[in-house]
Amino acid sequence: MISKKALFFIISIPFSLVWSTYANQELKIYAEDALPLSFINKQGEPDGLAVKVVEDILKRIKSQSIVQVVPWARGWLMVSNEPNSVLFTMSHSSEREEKFTLLGPLMIGELNLYSLKSNNISFSNVVNIETYNKIALLRSGICTSVLNSSGINVDFTHVTNDVQAVKMTAIKRVDYFCSFNYLVANIINDAGYNIDQFTPSYLLQNDKSYIAFSKGTNVEIIKLWQKAMIEMIEDGTMKDMFSEWLPGVKVPDYIEILGGSLE
Repeated sequence: MISKKALFFIISIPFSLVWSTYANQELKIYAEDALPLSFINKQGEPDGLAVKVVEDILKRIKSQSIVQVVPWARGWLMVSNEPNSVLFTMSHSSEREEKFTLLGPLMIGELNLYSLKSNNISFSNVVNIETYNKIALLRSGICTSVLNSSGINVDFTHVTNDVQAVKMTAIKRVDYFCSFNYLVANIINDAGYNIDQFTPSYLLQNDKSYIAFSKGTNVEIIKLWQKAMIEMIEDGTMKDMFSEWLPGVKVPDYIEILGGSLE
């Protein structure tokens, strides 16, 4: 007869082996340069709320992977073409759910169009954007996707980063830029302006941003990340991190897996 102790050991082996096997399949992890979620600090190290969350995940699953902070365009290129790669954070859309596997949400907030307060631009309907239709947008960014799918006639000016978009809005080269409510103050400050000079003109969507895995990434690895994130919510680690970096911003209370690698 098998003892209870031996039975527990036998049952425990598969999970332990799975954990060790998949955790050691290292991923290439990219973070968008977006203060205060992910940035390079004065010591030259990756830092920020989202970086700390991902580093805690890696610690929990005993992974040796490291986070690289890169511009959005490079991160998008890597996760779109490089096997076993990760990019965070990425807003959800149906197109992105088909292209990647999304884990989260990590961030919950608003995606807005911002304009100079002195311009007095405010819309009750997205179609009215055609009246003031010059927008500075990141190529492959979520704002481009949302506006393209809306079918409205707008004049896009693609920029390499959000700071450039703010500067173009400030000098009235464009009518507005697009950003998240939890990022906009830092972006405006980095551009050399004050948040009081700008105002949200239109809410494009209530947004949820995720950690994106390249298509084909082993779902068992993603499930390890999911388990670690759920543990962070349950033990209060996630709440403590948000309180430190972005007090007042909604803390996620569930973690789901959406898209590609589940097929």
